[in-house]
Amino acid sequence: MAPKGEYGAQFWLNAGKQDDPAVRKFPSLPTDMVYLSGFNGQITAIIPSRDTVVVRLGATHNKSHWDQEKFIRQVLDCIHT
Repeated sequence: MAPKGEYGAQFWLNAGKQDDPAVRKFPSLPTDMVYLSGFNGQITAIIPSRDTVVVRLGATHNKSHWDQEKFIRQVLDCIHT
């Protein structure tokens, strides 16, 4: 069981508990986001409400210096939909 959302059909879900962003993996990102989490910070995030897919293929060996949530948030902030 994932404590900050559910896992389903090979995807991690950012749903968490309704109206409680504190229990989501990525609290500042949409609750309809689903994502694939890869090796060394690679991520594919699918956000249907924004009609957007964000893919990061870079490798981060020191995870304390990479913030996936901030990266995806910045991408979404740059896109005007």
